[in-house]
Amino acid sequence: MILVPDLDQLGLDGVAWQRVCALAETRQVDHKFLIDVQSNAALLGRWDVVYALSFLAGLETSVLIDAHDAVSVDWGSPGRVALAPPVGCAAPFKVWTHTHPGFDAYWSG
Repeated sequence: MILVPDLDQLGLDGVAWQRVCALAETRQVDHKFLIDVQSNAALLGRWDVVYALSFLAGLETSVLIDAHDAVSVDWGSPGRVALAPPVGCAAPFKVWTHTHPGFDAYWSG
C-alpha cells in the first residue's frame, strides 16, 4: 500500500484505499472499483493516485478524458498499453496521458 493524502477528496476512507491498493497489487486492474477510483482521481487531477495504483500494479495506465469528462482507462505492460477504442468519447480530448511506473522514461511511438 502507498499512502496518499486527502482520501476524503476522493470519497474514500482508509479501508476503501486499502482495498483498491490490494486490487492493484494483485493486478485486478479491470475491477470496477479500481477503475472507478482511477477515473475519479483523474477527473480531480489527482495524478498521484493514478500513478500510485499504476506503480502498485507494476503496469502502465493510459487515461483519456474526453470533451464531456468521460474517462477511459486502459492498462498494459511497461512499454505496451493496448488501447480499447474509446467508444462514446467526444473529441477534443482534454487529457490523454499514461504512466511509467518505476520512473522509467522513454519516448512513446
